[in-house]
Amino acid sequence: MDGNQLDNSAIDSGAIYVFNRSDDTWTQQAYLKTNRHGFRVGLGLSVSLNDAGNTLAVGGYREAVHVFTRNANSWTQQAYLTPAGPSG
Repeated sequence: MDGNQLDNSAIDSGAIYVFNRSDDTWTQQAYLKTNRHGFRVGLGLSVSLNDAGNTLAVGGYREAVHVFTRNANSWTQQAYLTPAGPSG
């Protein structure tokens, strides 16, 4: 999921920067983008990381939830969750 951090071709697409802390030093572990391409995704408007630090749920602008999981130092997108439409 690492992408080109200098690629700004998709306006307001958003991205997630994942950092690790060792003692007093922070280092960037990953740069994540969604596999849903296009502009105005707004990835990163809300973020939730589970206690184990291996599942990351990320909200976006007018989007549902993008779920990323970590295996060692590698992050992959596992799911794109959207709400069910109205019933009735």
